[in-house]
Amino acid sequence: DDPLRTWVRFKEIYLDECMRLEGRGTRRRLVTCPGCNLAKPPCIRCQECFGGTLFCVDCMVERHKCLPLHIVEQWNGSFFQTVSLRQLGVRVQLGHPVGEGCPFQKAGPRDFIIIHLNGFHNVRLDFCNCPGQAPAFVQVLRAGWWPATPLEPQTCATMAVLRLFQIVNLQGKVSAFDFYRALEKATDGWALTKLPDRLAPWVRMIREFRHIKMTMRAGRGLELEPTGIRGTSPGELATVCRACPLPGVNLPDDTSCMRKTELYIYRLIIAHDANFRLANRMRSTEQADPSLCPGGAYFVATQPYAAFLKAYTHDKEISNCVAFAALMLANMKRAKGIASSGVGGVSCGRHELFRPNGLGDLQKGERYANMDYIFMSSIAGSGVQELLDIPPAKVAFVVPAFHIEAHESKCRNRYSSRRKKGMGRSDLEGVERLWSWIRGAASSTREMGPGHHRDTLDDFCSYANWLKILGMGGLFLRHMVEAIPEAIGHRQAFEEFEEGLRKDRPGEVEKWEEMVARWDADPEEPNPYMSTESGNATMADVRLQLAEEARIREQEGRAAMHDSTPSAFIMLALDVELVQHTVAAEVKTTGPNPTPLQKAGMQDRRTAILKKIRRVRELQGVYMPRLYTHLHPDGEGYDERRSVNAEDVRLHLPSSLTAVIHAEVAHPDVVDIESRLRFAEMSDALDELR
Repeated sequence: DDPLRTWVRFKEIYLDECMRLEGRGTRRRLVTCPGCNLAKPPCIRCQECFGGTLFCVDCMVERHKCLPLHIVEQWNGSFFQTVSLRQLGVRVQLGHPVGEGCPFQKAGPRDFIIIHLNGFHNVRLDFCNCPGQAPAFVQVLRAGWWPATPLEPQTCATMAVLRLFQIVNLQGKVSAFDFYRALEKATDGWALTKLPDRLAPWVRMIREFRHIKMTMRAGRGLELEPTGIRGTSPGELATVCRACPLPGVNLPDDTSCMRKTELYIYRLIIAHDANFRLANRMRSTEQADPSLCPGGAYFVATQPYAAFLKAYTHDKEISNCVAFAALMLANMKRAKGIASSGVGGVSCGRHELFRPNGLGDLQKGERYANMDYIFMSSIAGSGVQELLDIPPAKVAFVVPAFHIEAHESKCRNRYSSRRKKGMGRSDLEGVERLWSWIRGAASSTREMGPGHHRDTLDDFCSYANWLKILGMGGLFLRHMVEAIPEAIGHRQAFEEFEEGLRKDRPGEVEKWEEMVARWDADPEEPNPYMSTESGNATMADVRLQLAEEARIREQEGRAAMHDSTPSAFIMLALDVELVQHTVAAEVKTTGPNPTPLQKAGMQDRRTAILKKIRRVRELQGVYMPRLYTHLHPDGEGYDERRSVNAEDVRLHLPSSLTAVIHAEVAHPDVVDIESRLRFAEMSDALDELR
């Protein structure tokens, strides 16, 4: 089945029918209007109404009294030309049912612009001025239009176009500017008429629409909430995670009935991180552009946040892990012309939803004061006690699985999520995945004022959370279907492994279990996951030692036999070996039928290996001069000159030769250096396994 090839056979018919729609078709023979059956020339049709039937002017006006935002076209003798319903005499009466006039009508503005799905419309309308009638902007709202201002509105947008923009903005990250320009093109693609500039009111209406819809979803408009928007509590407008422990929602009332072995189910797991792509330029001020509901959704309230940070302006940031440089680099970034350098965020660690009051602007990098305030705000009112009042045994700090690789060994062993009971396969990198989804909005939010920036990101966070909630049922089912057989298999393998260990080393197994239990209860106890072996030099240590020895020999006048030292020769050969193993593994993974692109990439890597091997052979002639006299006379030492793949070429280092041969052909320093580097390489590999 090839739908496109099938369509190609009919494309001429498609063309003919599309051309037919541009003209009058069979309706060109009509002499009477099908609407009133009078001898009036049917010369007008509507693009929006089904069928595209031609009517006379009077019938078209009558049919569109309740459809004032349709686009109509009039036949001018040669082609259809767009005309506005306003030109044909359509007037809109607000405040009364359609077709009913108002005895106290009040004419609206001369140019009342309505932004709709199909473009811009200049509509002639009348307001109701009957006694007790609602004000003009309320009449506009009741018509399904959003006024740009409650004071004598002259511009509005339909609820339909605002809903469409919100969807394409949240899902496709289309900016308000691009959407507005698209509506301009839909109105007049030839730019033959001067359209009114309503970009600023358009942006303002979008922001107001987002805010009201968020309060509606939170139930602030119900009779149960008589205080309305004014009574909104901090974080109340956020969409909360229904899978995280919520007192009074999904937790048992009597906590004493919980079994200790299942307490991890009710543990609140939180992850936080910063995103520097969501920086905000200094386009306005807090006074000129405040948030519409400070602290009501995901961002923390601005004033108490700023007041807290003032007390820690000059605090020095401290990192006890020398391998963790992200903090220092972020704090050193330029901040000229930037109102906020990024956004700090907190999400639930398992289900990856933004926490209420879990976002905050960062002024200069990922400072502790900012992140601590945001973190504490995200757990306030969630049923979790104040962090400082919780015993240390009740709080476990871990580093996400990807980030922990940048830390020192002592940090990796102590703060790895894999070492905590009940964590399962949670990697706690959910914040990063949320950032990757939301960063598409960075290009537009960067140029907004501070309040607009926060209100827009609040809406994006709500949408992200809502999508997560919609997918929870299927996601949890897939995870369970995968986890059950995996748990059974791993349990069986572990029990078999444990049984063997208990037979061979029963005393040590009990000792290990006691160490793990003590460390789980108190992380200050000796860490059972850290290797107790000490004194083994790493590859980095040995390379430093060799470099120091070469410097001493040079100072003493004992220069090397070549510009490249023996240690440089062996390290080059080991690097070549590593690349050979990598390429051989890739060849095996690719299979017998690689694509041309894969072949080209493989040949490039093989060529690079051969160039390095030639350099190894050159140095072997210096430091292993009698090597080739001990090889097979058919040229075994010259594999690279024969039809042998680069990854299969043997380097013939001292460790690959017998003790008798390498004692005769290799310089003693070369044998010692390779031995030290090999041992360090083995130690690094064992540490990696541990």
